Amino acid sequence: MAERKRRHGKLYLLLMALAAAGAAIWVGSSVLSVEEFAFTGARLPAGWDGGRLVVLSDLHGRRFGRDNRRLAAAVEAAHPDVIALVGDFVDEWTDPAYLRPLLERLTALAPCYFVSGNHEWAAGKMQETAALLADCGVTWLHNGFVTLQRGGDSLLLAGIDDP
Repeated sequence: MAERKRRHGKLYLLLMALAAAGAAIWVGSSVLSVEEFAFTGARLPAGWDGGRLVVLSDLHGRRFGRDNRRLAAAVEAAHPDVIALVGDFVDEWTDPAYLRPLLERLTALAPCYFVSGNHEWAAGKMQETAALLADCGVTWLHNGFVTLQRGGDSLLLAGIDDP
């Protein structure tokens, strides 16, 4: 009888630990986090000194406010010169259409460039996502690159698909 209670106690603790870990992952992936880094280097062209790049990734269908207004406001507050959307915005449970209001706000702020993640491809939604991106004015760096100009200097921005 005591052995049975010990086993049930261990099972209860294991289930509680798994529930706590799951809750932590869910909450952590639903929090809007903004981090700023200053990049300096001898190879950075002088015209790009002080340039601001915003990188967004791994939304997986999450929303930060209605129509992602809080996310768009955070990007706007960063005053970007360029916005990089680096994949996994859509997954198997997400309709890419949820991105339209966000993409329209972002493209009004700065040039936007997209590189696919594995989830757009795995979900079979890359073609639908690509059409939405193009319709909103986002450039998909589909195994390609663009030359960005700032302050009389150029910089190459390249993207490789992650199917």
